[in-house]
Amino acid sequence: MTDVYQPSSTDNDLFPVVNERDEVIGSAPRREVHLKKMRHRAVHVVVFNSRGEILLQRRSATKDSYPGWWDISMGGHVDAGEEYEDAVRRELKEELGIEASVKEIGRREASAESGWEFIRVYECQCDGPFSFPEDEISELRWIPREQLMVEAPRLAPSGRRSLLLWAGADYADVVMVKTSPEEIVQGAWYRMPLLGVGYLAAYLRENGAISTIVDAMFDQLSLEETVQRIVAYSPQIIGF
Repeated sequence: MTDVYQPSSTDNDLFPVVNERDEVIGSAPRREVHLKKMRHRAVHVVVFNSRGEILLQRRSATKDSYPGWWDISMGGHVDAGEEYEDAVRRELKEELGIEASVKEIGRREASAESGWEFIRVYECQCDGPFSFPEDEISELRWIPREQLMVEAPRLAPSGRRSLLLWAGADYADVVMVKTSPEEIVQGAWYRMPLLGVGYLAAYLRENGAISTIVDAMFDQLSLEETVQRIVAYSPQIIGF
């Protein structure tokens, strides 16, 4: 299924710096962008195969964030001088060794929870074979869709949220969840399957509350503990 190679990368790679409207206003080295929490751009891709399974990657033990965690199929930054579409093609080749047609399925705003990245989320179908850089990825794994939704292996937070966004878009024709933020806080979400929460994450604009709910589900907190977390995070969203 896979081969391994080792490209080089440095903290001096230039990233485009953008404003709150995702307009390029300059560029800066990767390290500076991250240290100063500058807004920048990234791409995420959900890869699925002809059997409907989803590809997950395990982040290498040397990664500076969430080492060893499972993550979305592919994630990477947009480099200075690139557009999102250029970056997604380049990153697919660099991270997975493939060239494939992609479809954009969603966008995420730059915020603290996204690492100040404007993220465009794509999907593509590919059965492999794949090759990957071992300084970035330690292994790849196929997961049945239903296993991802029900069992949900612990994923790096940003990749998790992009996967939930993808799940909502993918299942919007069969999952119709119409729940107010107040009903969610009162516990309606707590009895929903993860698929329903994924659709809510894509459908509702109360992203702070929804993200907190999703985190709590993965942490298996009690309803009381989760409500306390939501209230602390964004009380204005839920009316407390």
